[in-house]
Amino acid sequence: MPMGFKISRNLRSYINHNLPFLLFGVYPLFFSEHRGVLVILLIIQVIFMLIKSPKLSFHKLFFVNSALYILYIIVYLFLSQDKSTIKVFETGLSLLIMPFVFLVFSISNKSIFEDAKEHQFFNVFYISCFLYSSIGFIYIIFLGLFTEDYPYMFYINQLSKTIPIVYDHPIYSSLLLGIAIIYWFKRITSDNIKLSVSKIVSVLVIVLFLLFLSRKGVIIASIVSLLLFLKNKVMLKMTVLLTTCLLLLMVIPSTRARMQKITEPESYSKNNETNSVNNRLNIYKCAVQKIKEKPIFGFGINDDKQALYNCYKKELYYLYESKFNTHNQFLSVTMKAGIVGLIVFLFMLIYNFILAFSLQNRLYLSLLVFFIIVMLTENILERQNGVIIFTFIINYFAFKSLQK
Repeated sequence: MPMGFKISRNLRSYINHNLPFLLFGVYPLFFSEHRGVLVILLIIQVIFMLIKSPKLSFHKLFFVNSALYILYIIVYLFLSQDKSTIKVFETGLSLLIMPFVFLVFSISNKSIFEDAKEHQFFNVFYISCFLYSSIGFIYIIFLGLFTEDYPYMFYINQLSKTIPIVYDHPIYSSLLLGIAIIYWFKRITSDNIKLSVSKIVSVLVIVLFLLFLSRKGVIIASIVSLLLFLKNKVMLKMTVLLTTCLLLLMVIPSTRARMQKITEPESYSKNNETNSVNNRLNIYKCAVQKIKEKPIFGFGINDDKQALYNCYKKELYYLYESKFNTHNQFLSVTMKAGIVGLIVFLFMLIYNFILAFSLQNRLYLSLLVFFIIVMLTENILERQNGVIIFTFIINYFAFKSLQK
């Protein structure tokens, strides 16, 4: 058999079986600094689909879900003074790529939107998160969790810098674990799904690791999102599981200490650079103050950071030294592109909410709620590991709605 024919046949099999899509399920275990490779594999599949069937018609959903990125380009070209870097466009490219990828899938390869394929993908994703959590626990135990007297931040730093292959910032690790937990709850609230020991153990491992990472915004977002799955027939089961999670929250010292800062009056009255709640409040004050200076179109790409840093210099120099961003996606968008940008961003989110409601798709809806709550405390669209998973999941469900 000619080598060229064999390669061509293998390539067709690779495309036809949607391996790039399913491979995205190993995202939590994939090299954290090279997850863009998974996007490239999807693009390659899309290119071959277009070669095989070049028909392409643009749906308004593509423009809605990519509008923020397009607006950023316009703002950069016509409003930004600082054109020294285009890193924001490199990082956020998934805002444009993912709508296009799933647009092509919705025309040329609708099989990935079948419920069976969705379950297949999320099962792989869930198992990957379980393995990631297990590896994380093994690593910190190896470092001396039970034998050494290291401070909590020592383990967090090791997980975000030195753990082989999967090291990542705890925010983005927590983001993935939250998605996995939401999917697990969605599955057990489905009809004819029985709780087994393995199912309970696997989710407890993920929940415990999420609590160990102690990212308050993600924990709160996960709990709120899970409430959307409460139904009468599973109320008792869900109540027991949620109560167990809350008890675990209080048992883990690091998580309990971080969560308590939300209720401490000092977090809101005194400047304290070691208090993350206080830091965010001061960051928000600076961001709002600067937004008032240029409310309509904002400061432009790159210029928004300098405007924020200038405020830090005057008010809170320790924030300037650490070069903190706005820690709120909505404030970040408004600083970059003003109220115009905020309206575009909110329209995209609302449009997706309407799609989720129209389909009565609780997983889609709960993940939207989850992402939005996390965005209140983090700029997940400005780090590659955040924007890729957000755009992948939201666009998958959005374009799946077109099949209905």
